[in-house]
Amino acid sequence: MSTSDSGAVRDFLAADGITPSDGELAALVAAHAQAEAEAGALHASAPAEGEDTRFPGGAPSFAEGTASAVAHTPEDSLLRTADALATGKVSSVELVTALLARADAVDPGLGVYLARFDDTAAAAAREADQARAHGDVRGPLHGVPVTLKDLIASREGPTTAHSAVPPRHTGGADALVTARLRDAGAIVLGKVSLSEFGFGAADDPALPVPRSPWDPERWPGGSSAGSAAGVAAGLFPASVGTDTGGSIRIPSALCGVTGFKPTFGTVPVDGVVPGAPTVDTVGPIATDAADCLALYQVLAGLPARGPGDPGLLRGLRVAVDTTGLDRAGTDPAAGRAVAEAVRVLADAGAVIRERPVPGLAELESACRIVQGAETYDTHREQLARHWPAYGSLTRVFMAAGAFWTARDYLHAQRVRARGRRQVAEFLSAFDVVLSATVGTAAPRLDAGLMHLLPLFYTSVWNATGFPAVSIPGPPNDAGLPIGLQLAAAPGADHRLLSAAHAVQLRTDWHVRRPAPRA
Repeated sequence: MSTSDSGAVRDFLAADGITPSDGELAALVAAHAQAEAEAGALHASAPAEGEDTRFPGGAPSFAEGTASAVAHTPEDSLLRTADALATGKVSSVELVTALLARADAVDPGLGVYLARFDDTAAAAAREADQARAHGDVRGPLHGVPVTLKDLIASREGPTTAHSAVPPRHTGGADALVTARLRDAGAIVLGKVSLSEFGFGAADDPALPVPRSPWDPERWPGGSSAGSAAGVAAGLFPASVGTDTGGSIRIPSALCGVTGFKPTFGTVPVDGVVPGAPTVDTVGPIATDAADCLALYQVLAGLPARGPGDPGLLRGLRVAVDTTGLDRAGTDPAAGRAVAEAVRVLADAGAVIRERPVPGLAELESACRIVQGAETYDTHREQLARHWPAYGSLTRVFMAAGAFWTARDYLHAQRVRARGRRQVAEFLSAFDVVLSATVGTAAPRLDAGLMHLLPLFYTSVWNATGFPAVSIPGPPNDAGLPIGLQLAAAPGADHRLLSAAHAVQLRTDWHVRRPAPRA
């Protein structure tokens, strides 16, 4: 098929029942040319003849003025909230009531919630308080309010994926991670906003547009936008998001909170709307790494275990990857944040070496191909049936995934498999990799978002399936958050979060919160 033949592209998509408009067709012709070019480049740069074909995974212009910040209060923290409940400083009813009242006051300008479960949350809070009074504590999150990204099923109602497309999960049943939250005693306050299906943009005029609590005219990141924005705004102490190419870490970086993508396969995705199944991952967003660790252990069905000794930073072997910090559009504050994190780690006795992650560009390309192809396959029938119901950007992005061939997809999976081995070998010499999460702070909503894609440094860890966490770094000159990313070998989730926690014990970047707005 010619990359410039719109008729051929139209006929190709029509075979799947997809009929784009003339304007959409022009964008898809360009996307087809780009897909051919990227696949060809990956075939040329990373030939994989004879490689293992098994798939990896198994069991990625600032406005004038400055952003005002304040230190966070105890109720912003998951663990401090749990402690306040355990010691009787606050009841679950009082906490839920206060958080819902705060949402009434703040959320109309932020677009965090898609659905609130006020009645069931209030009833669950009463039950939690009564149970505690009788000595019955269900688990480590007893009476603690949390939210779910609206890709994760809950029994209270449908899972919309922030889309007008008819939902696959209509309510009545919990995702496995939701059930684990309830078993641990957590109270689900509601479902929060995202980029449509975790892939497109929140551009449905009938639904809330997620906005940054640091400046409502800025993008909070995606796709777990409402989760990160809500934690930063103090609407709830923690939320559960998903990450297919950086969707937990990117909004965490732009909103100044902590977000963790676990090792692929450690947290179940049963009852979660799929995107790209060989990279989809569920994980926590919270104030700090200790909170993320506590919530991750619940989601993964692991016993509660606090962070390791903060002294682990002494002798910690750290590879610093500055790849991409010279790209167009990068805020110099991202490089300064990495340098300041290096200083903190070195002062604590870490052993620092500047080393790039091997095969980074090829792994990023492989992740884009896998994401695109798998997302299209997931949505192909729905796109044919409900094309106008998808957001205008989302449907074009998804349909572009049709242009990856089976050969492209299988090659990308081979590149991932080989990359996993290469990066695992690299990490035999290092305990963690430090980089920026995003090369800039939150952009204005009216500035467009496509130019940001080269500034996301997250997808390599989706391609490999290795754990990665974004923690707040020092802010930029306008006072907006900048994120730092730490990553580690597969299965080293506890050690990674312990290292992030140790950094946060030595800094105050994670306690900054946007000042209340009138």
